[in-house]
Amino acid sequence: MDVSSPMTRYRNSISSGNITQGEQQQVNSTYSQYRAAYDQALQAADNNRDAPAPANVKSLATQLIGELQTIP
Repeated sequence: MDVSSPMTRYRNSISSGNITQGEQQQVNSTYSQYRAAYDQALQAADNNRDAPAPANVKSLATQLIGELQTIP
């Protein structure tokens, strides 16, 4: 799952002042969890970005994308 495009939109919204502090804290927390799981999975896959993502990474990506989609 690719979180790049939703994260770019989110970062652009921050710079525009359209994101509340609460939204920023929630997204940043979830992104940190996702990124840590992603990095760990990538290391376990010997940096093979084509390796299948583990269930926890998919779950966190889904959660992150869901949170990002709720932000106008």
